[in-house]
Formats: sequence, structure tokens, C-alpha cells
Amino acid sequence: MVRSAAALRGQLLDAALRLFQQRGFRGTSLQDIAREVGCSKASLLYHFTSKEAILVEVLTPCTSALDALADSLRQVPTSEMARRAVEGFVDVVIQYRQEISLVLAEVSETSAASADAPTVASDQRAERLVLALGGGSWDPQVRLRSWMAIGAVVVAATSPDAEDSPAWLRRELVDGTLRILHPPQTIPLGPADASVPARTP
Repeated sequence: MVRSAAALRGQLLDAALRLFQQRGFRGTSLQDIAREVGCSKASLLYHFTSKEAILVEVLTPCTSALDALADSLRQVPTSEMARRAVEGFVDVVIQYRQEISLVLAEVSETSAASADAPTVASDQRAERLVLALGGGSWDPQVRLRSWMAIGAVVVAATSPDAEDSPAWLRRELVDGTLRILHPPQTIPLGPADASVPARTP
């Protein structure tokens, strides 16, 4: 059965993501990707000019989803912004867990390959997310908690325990992230009577 150009392109991207995760970006060749889907290297090069171009294309849906989230939050009232940002970010990370795992594992390669294109971890994209998670606040403590929240979601969602996307995964990630962003007013230090008021923004 003859595959359409669109079908072959999609299969090449799926195979590339899978092989990049298994063997690493450097450890995967264009021939490996072509062989994985049963086509010639020449056919692959008809769709993609280089392995770097494939990597950028693999990551594009994730970056587009993050940009769409940021755009959707522009019209959200400040009082609702943090929760909406958390829920949206968690959904993106769960949906694109494989791509984000690849970025974490191959950070130097993905940064170099995407030098001329938007990347998942670009400074501008990260700044927009930090601001949204903090409800639009520029307070250093609020921003620090936003960075902590981003790290927690990414690490937890890409952990072995989240591999099968259990039904409770989204709920736990959203609730846990909101607790990071809005911690209790007192921090227990040990004995029940030993606590210190938390600093408030």
C-alpha cells in the first residue's frame, strides 16, 4: 500500500521521537529513522533537510501548545490567572511528556539544533509562564515559587510513576502545583509548637 506524503512525514516524526529517546539525538542517524519506517534515506530527505530539522519539527507541537496557552491567559482576570495557568501547563506537559523528556535528556543538543527556531525552554516562553503562574506578580518570592512549580510539574509528569497516565495524574499535579504557589501561612519546623510564620509577598 502506497503511503501518502503526509502519512510518511508523520511516521518519520514519530519514529524520530522514539529513537531520539532510546538512543539519544547523537546516537540516531537519518538512516536509522528511515529504516524504522521502511523508507529510503532519500525519501526522508525529501521531507526533512537534516536531523536538526526533524528535531525542531518534533518539538513544534509542544512549543505551539505553550504559546497558545500563554495567548489564552491574556484575557483571564488576575484572580483566576494562576489556576488557569496551572491547569493549562499541566495539560500541555501531560500531552507532550515524551517531547519534554527528550528536551531534558538532550538539553544541549536540542538547544543547538533549535538555535534558529523557537524552543520549548526559550527565555521568553518561560518568562510568560512564570508571570502567569504568579498571577501577574513580579514579587521575587512569588516568581521563585513559580519556577519551583514549573520544575515540579515537569519532573513529576516525566517520572516512571506517570508513564501510564493514571486517572489521578492530572488532579495530583494541579493540586500539588497550587500548593507550591500558595503555601500554608506557617511552616512546621519539627515539634508542634515550633513554627515560624511564612513570609508573605
